[in-house]
Amino acid sequence: DNNIIDLGENYTYNTNNKIVTKDANFIKLTKKELGVLDLFCKNIDQYITYDIFREYIWIEKDIADSTIRDTILRLRKKIPNLQIISTKGLGYILQK
Repeated sequence: DNNIIDLGENYTYNTNNKIVTKDANFIKLTKKELGVLDLFCKNIDQYITYDIFREYIWIEKDIADSTIRDTILRLRKKIPNLQIISTKGLGYILQK
């Protein structure tokens, strides 16, 4: 199924219904965490800048970079094996 993205360690993400599971158990994410994960999954192996996060997730809101960093940090705690790499000046990338 093209809509199911394997996040490793038995975590999967369904891009259709926006659900994260581990071993078939539902993982609860906040709306923002889910938005960040969805953006990553639709742009695997591509850098996502702070501006892109602001544009697609915090629409019309003037938020600090730290808010985005905090959301990504929480996402990493809930899905520990996510290959999210941060590169200064480029942004974040989810590696396959």
